[in-house]
Amino acid sequence: MKTLTFILVAFIWSWVWWFLGLHYIAHGLNDQTAGPFVACLYAGIYGPTLGALVTTLSFGGLAELGALLKRVLVWRAPWYVYLFVFLLPFVCTGAAIGLYALFNSSPGKVDLQAGFALIPIVLWSALRGGPLGEETGWRGFLLPELQKRWSAVISALIIGVIWFAWHIPLFFAPVGTAVSGQPVTVISVSIFLAFVLCLSCIYTWVFNRSGGSLLLSILIHFSINASLLMLFFPQLADEHGRCLTLYSLPAYVLLAGFLMVRTRLR
Repeated sequence: MKTLTFILVAFIWSWVWWFLGLHYIAHGLNDQTAGPFVACLYAGIYGPTLGALVTTLSFGGLAELGALLKRVLVWRAPWYVYLFVFLLPFVCTGAAIGLYALFNSSPGKVDLQAGFALIPIVLWSALRGGPLGEETGWRGFLLPELQKRWSAVISALIIGVIWFAWHIPLFFAPVGTAVSGQPVTVISVSIFLAFVLCLSCIYTWVFNRSGGSLLLSILIHFSINASLLMLFFPQLADEHGRCLTLYSLPAYVLLAGFLMVRTRLR
């Protein structure tokens, strides 16, 4: 019942805001409609966090709500978990750029000045979006609930499917997912599903290996969303979404597979 309540609150909140945002841009994205759409986009992102807070308070009271929020303060974790969190996006994005150069075309010249100038903007945008709006729900609340009944691997895959379904309205928006802004096809949706499943497994490993740290879950989501290495390749700006999904997918599949086989995500 708790899990169902969480899912309903998270989906209803997010989907209402996102469909409202899609309504604003139904006749095109312009100076008048961009502001309301972005506001609705960010409001909807906080559905999972709201769902976690409302469900925990309703079923467990203030004591359980306080315990949930205290997970943000859990910072003690093995050093290699922190190293993993901060290096993973650079390694996987680097692999994506290499594959892009091998199978598509040159990624273009490196522009250090432009890249460093964009870092503060990208970091702020990446932080206030997915990490803060989602992780309290997916990893802070839902993962521990599912792991009471199922293994870490099964729990991670269930969350991956739910996480994927939660994004569906944004497939038809100009931004929000790797599918957004391009034709919604079986291939593009399947690639995004595979990507989300891999990330769910990786995030589960980080959460469990760090003793249930919501802080580390937020940091790895933040780190991957920011994808700072991409900023130094301005020619790839238009290919950003596809590069992160299609070309980085092999690296994420291999890593998620290794963690599932080697550690069972425990």
